[in-house]
Amino acid sequence: MANLVDQVNSIESACAAKEAEYQNKLKQLNLEFEDKKKALEEDFEKELKAFKERVRQEQEDKFKTVKDQFQSDSQQKIKQMEADILQRRQELEQKIAKKVVEEIWQ
Repeated sequence: MANLVDQVNSIESACAAKEAEYQNKLKQLNLEFEDKKKALEEDFEKELKAFKERVRQEQEDKFKTVKDQFQSDSQQKIKQMEADILQRRQELEQKIAKKVVEEIWQ
């Protein structure tokens, strides 16, 4: 009977040791999981930040291109309008001069 009690105690002791071993292994696996999870979250945040920056830069570049083209087109239109106004002014000056000369000769 004492032998049976010793065997039960030995088995309980072995079970407790295995349980403690498994608890430690579980804690270790949980820590590894949390570390990997944290590393992946950090990588995700870095990649997301880089992606947002890249998209922002692309949008700024597109905006700058459109803005520059618009300004260039506007400047060309302004120059053309100024040239048209100057030409019209010269035509009017010639007509006025012609009328003045005609009036003087009459």
